[in-house]
Amino acid sequence: MLDAKDFQRISIAGKVKLLQKDATYVTKRYFLKFEVELYTYNGYFVEIFRTLSFGEIFSIDVAPDRSVKEAYLKSIDLKALGLSDN
Repeated sequence: MLDAKDFQRISIAGKVKLLQKDATYVTKRYFLKFEVELYTYNGYFVEIFRTLSFGEIFSIDVAPDRSVKEAYLKSIDLKALGLSDN
């Protein structure tokens, strides 16, 4: 498996193959004209940006932890994951 820096250097097709094989899907969100899927891969987060109009992959990038927290934390239901006492 590749570290984040090496992952960024490979082609989109190569990233897709790696993610299909070894990544774990987390959730998705919508941003502007994109559906953004969040995955974990080799200890870091990866986002796939797909166009809403055609579903084509626009980009696949390593997502900084801070960005992930800001963009996704509100949408994660801790109770549904069994992580909340309430």
